[in-house]
Amino acid sequence: QTKTRISPILKQVYHDQDQVDADLVTSIQTPAKDPRALAAFQQISMQQSRMRTTVPEMLDRCEPELPTLILWGQKDPWMTPARGDTVRRVCEDKGMACEFVPLVAGHCPQDDDPDAVNRELLRWVADKFE
Repeated sequence: QTKTRISPILKQVYHDQDQVDADLVTSIQTPAKDPRALAAFQQISMQQSRMRTTVPEMLDRCEPELPTLILWGQKDPWMTPARGDTVRRVCEDKGMACEFVPLVAGHCPQDDDPDAVNRELLRWVADKFE
C-alpha cells in the first residue's frame, strides 16, 4: 500500500499521466492505511469470484426504455475497448435506450478527463430531460 506502488499502478490506467498526482495517490493511500482496509479489500475480491452474473443478465434487469449513458475510457487497459463494444452491442441487441460514448481516457474517465465527462453528461441530460 505504499506510495511508490500506488503511483505506477495508477499510471497504467490513466491516459493523462498529469492526473496522477500526490493528491490522487494520497486519496487512495489514506483509506488503505485503515486497519480494516485489508478485510474490506478481501471481501470485495471474494465477491467478484462469487459473482456469476454476466453483463447481459445485469442489463436484463434494466428497463429497456430507461435512458442510459455509457462513457467508456478507450485507453483503459483493464476494461478494454473490446469490452465496451460488447456492452454497446448487448444494449443494442436488447433494444435498450443506451448511448455509448467512447472517450480518450483510461479506467477512471471522470478523473482522467473531467472536462470531456462533464461536457458529455451535460449534453446528454439536456437532450434527454430538458
